[in-house]
Amino acid sequence: MHPELGRIDVDAQLLYTENRAQTLVVLTTRPSTESHSKLELLSVIGHQQFTP
Repeated sequence: MHPELGRIDVDAQLLYTENRAQTLVVLTTRPSTESHSKLELLSVIGHQQFTP
């Protein structure tokens, strides 16, 4: 849940090292969805806020 853009649905994939000492979490959105558009917008606006 993003404070300005609302809900962003993501798919999660977990990748483990051989001994499971470390985990990499990869979060992606499905192409051509509203969530994908929101994530692209966030990559452009960064930490800017649009509400007072």
